[in-house]
Amino acid sequence: MRTLVSALGAQGTGVKFAELVELAREHGLFETCIGRAEDGKIDRPERTAFSRLLTRYDRRLVLGLRFLVEGKGRARRYRVERVGNDAHDRNDIPDGRT
Repeated sequence: MRTLVSALGAQGTGVKFAELVELAREHGLFETCIGRAEDGKIDRPERTAFSRLLTRYDRRLVLGLRFLVEGKGRARRYRVERVGNDAHDRNDIPDGRT
């Protein structure tokens, strides 16, 4: 997931699901989930499994970037945003310090 998030961060824009699958295949990621790039197609069970995996990472911090899933259905887009230096943003868990 770290490699995917950093590659997505390098693009700087949100992408659709098919573009994210292509990006993952370019980097050789999640081959057990989405298959290899040779066939170019992704079947429904693979698509569902990969989509659920991505949804579990929604709003999580990965390498100082926040992975975001926006929209619903066919309008869904995936993007990352750089997180600021605020302690609350870095940890997302209040630690009692003020």
